[in-house]
Amino acid sequence: MLNPEDTRLAVNVAHHNKEVKHLIIDRIEGGFAVCEKDDKEMVNIPLSDLPHGAKQGCVISIIDGSYVIDLEETKRRQEAIQDRFSKLFKK
Repeated sequence: MLNPEDTRLAVNVAHHNKEVKHLIIDRIEGGFAVCEKDDKEMVNIPLSDLPHGAKQGCVISIIDGSYVIDLEETKRRQEAIQDRFSKLFKK
């Protein structure tokens, strides 16, 4: 289970592209997380490479060769989406 007081949870991975800043888990398909990169390209990452607790909507950062769940960025993006929906349905 994710601890909201931990801002980043990591699992070591040997392979990654250091140019990627964030990945957003779009969905889970089979044993893969289908993720959107900053440049909108979609990539498949084996679930076994991601930290425990990674799920749809999580923002994954790559830090020193490790995938980490960025709880702060995930929360920020979820709040922004909720704000957009609230404004949309107020009209």
